[in-house]
Amino acid sequence: MSQPRYSTAPIPFIHSPTLACKKKHPWRAAAETFGMNVGVWAFDRYVMNEDFAKISIGSIRRNIKHGFVWDNDQFSTNLFAHPYHGNLYFNAARSNGLTFWESTPYAFAGSLMWEIAAEVEPPAINDLMATTLGGIALGEVTHRMSSLVLDDSKRGFSRLTPGLNWVPSRIHISLWYGLNFIHTDAQVFPKLC
Repeated sequence: MSQPRYSTAPIPFIHSPTLACKKKHPWRAAAETFGMNVGVWAFDRYVMNEDFAKISIGSIRRNIKHGFVWDNDQFSTNLFAHPYHGNLYFNAARSNGLTFWESTPYAFAGSLMWEIAAEVEPPAINDLMATTLGGIALGEVTHRMSSLVLDDSKRGFSRLTPGLNWVPSRIHISLWYGLNFIHTDAQVFPKLC
């Protein structure tokens, strides 16, 4: 009788240095959150030439001194764009191995940084709340959805395509550390953390 071509033994979880639940990288998550804000601000300032992005040390001081106001942004801005950006901050932490509760301050900190230091307009409390709370809710949903669709048995971009729009930071981690080119029947992306 011939041996089977594959092992029937359970394959252990691959403990990736970036995605495993046990290995946490809070400083890397903080750097990603900071980098996202700088990248979006630079795009708004230098490509779109938006007035709100023409910040200075004086505008940051004014924002800190003035305190928070309630703004009247459009519905799509407050209830789509802000939660989406909060989701990016939250998932920067989730993608670096932090738990749900450990990731929540990243949504708040990313939003607070943006409100105080990336706009000349006074910081808005409703923007801070929408970005933080909406980002946490949307972020956890997209994190779990991406865990379900990221295919560990494929190679290259075909394994990442389903999750690309949901959790860009998770895809970034995978590309940066070469995890998308590992072919395995084991689980590289943890399904529950």
